[in-house]
Amino acid sequence: MLEKDPRSEPKLLVFTPAREWEAFSSTGEIVEEGDFNSDGQFVNRVTRTYDQDGETAETIAGDKKTRYRTKKATSEDGSAQTETYIDDVLRARITEVSDARTNSREVVASNENGEIVSRTLSREGKLVHDLQMWGRGGKLMIHTLRRLDEQGRTIQSDHFDESGKLVSTMSFSKGELTSFWQDPLCDCTNVAAFRRSEGVTIFYKSEKDGRLYKDVQDHKGRPTNHEIDGEELYDQNGQLLERLVYSYERDAHGNWVMRTISVLDLNTGNMVPIQRDTRELTYY
Repeated sequence: MLEKDPRSEPKLLVFTPAREWEAFSSTGEIVEEGDFNSDGQFVNRVTRTYDQDGETAETIAGDKKTRYRTKKATSEDGSAQTETYIDDVLRARITEVSDARTNSREVVASNENGEIVSRTLSREGKLVHDLQMWGRGGKLMIHTLRRLDEQGRTIQSDHFDESGKLVSTMSFSKGELTSFWQDPLCDCTNVAAFRRSEGVTIFYKSEKDGRLYKDVQDHKGRPTNHEIDGEELYDQNGQLLERLVYSYERDAHGNWVMRTISVLDLNTGNMVPIQRDTRELTYY
């Protein structure tokens, strides 16, 4: 940590890796991970091995060894079933049924006792994406509907409650928000994302209190937003609320070995460096 964060209630969070140590195989799987304690000792070490399909086959955490096995099958009706075994005991079963006529897919997940823990029904056409998800006891958890234009851009994002009532909606034109409404009693959220060719990703997000925010992430020269140069947050009136700037020092392979995060102080207009991260990368 460097200087104190000037924001009183930050909404833009700095992404940090979940583990302080990670080792990868030549094909990109994590084969070892862990953390370091205050004395610099390696702790919480977990090693992983994988089967020929790239599925986790075994993990070792301290003295505990856990074996995993995945069994896949396809029924005569075309449904696909995946069973997950932990130490040779069935822990989960997922059944997937697709219907090409309606562009729909149903995924049902159950536990080792056969209890349905989730059911997802999705329908994806060229202009409409409909998603419904139920949890335990058949309780509806999510029902969203996205309408798209001919270029595949979202033009409407809707959220419905368990009765089918519209509780939140956003409308867009060419990636820009044109209107927004949300029931103040819905206790729900809504989100729509747009990725632009110039290396910018934009999220429109509503929160449970009904407030709408626009999150703009800059990653010029990179197709995705997993590593960004800057991020800005605006309210529904277009007022800038927060700004983060990331600066990097990179090695010969283009991967960063030092990263400094600065935050805009709205009171002074200055960028304040609040955090510096370092990484040591070994290639083999």
